[in-house]
Amino acid sequence: MTRQEQEEIICLRDRGRTYAEIAGATGIPVSTLKSFFRRNIRKKRGIASCAGCRPLP
Repeated sequence: MTRQEQEEIICLRDRGRTYAEIAGATGIPVSTLKSFFRRNIRKKRGIASCAGCRPLP
């Protein structure tokens, strides 16, 4: 996924679009979008693992 695509999907999500709507508009699979947002949110929040797991070294 290019930087431009990332910026576009973040913008669409901030406007309240669903994963399915974003996938339809960009051609990026829903599963890829979900993974991207999951990783992106963790980076912003400084979370290295899921809540039930111990932090990664």
